[in-house]
Amino acid sequence: MTPECAVEIVRRFAIALDREDYKAAAGLLDGSCVYSIRGQTHRGPDEIIASYKGNGDAAAVTFDEIRYESRVRDAGGGSIVVEFADHIRHGERRLDHSCEQRMRVEAGRIVRIDHCDLPGQRESLEQFRRECGLG
Repeated sequence: MTPECAVEIVRRFAIALDREDYKAAAGLLDGSCVYSIRGQTHRGPDEIIASYKGNGDAAAVTFDEIRYESRVRDAGGGSIVVEFADHIRHGERRLDHSCEQRMRVEAGRIVRIDHCDLPGQRESLEQFRRECGLG
């Protein structure tokens, strides 16, 4: 598989998540895909998609508005990086929150996803939540 094909598969996955089209996203995951995030490991499309959907559902009921976007780049060595950006509004307050996920593609399917919090981003989100009276 060419790096360009791998990037395109990951781009389709990221766009599906941005649109909360979980069925389309699941179709791009290998049956044995592993997703590691903050010490937790999710295995297989059902478990992985449930994690993404759970976060999306929680955000939808917590904040007044949330809009998603992503950028995809080839990081070399078979690794594709997605920068996910969440544009959040609650009342008059706004926050742009970002994270990265490093993905590997084999035989046309995503086989591994590793979540990476960017410096200061989790802290900014927690501060935003406190300022909005959300925890």
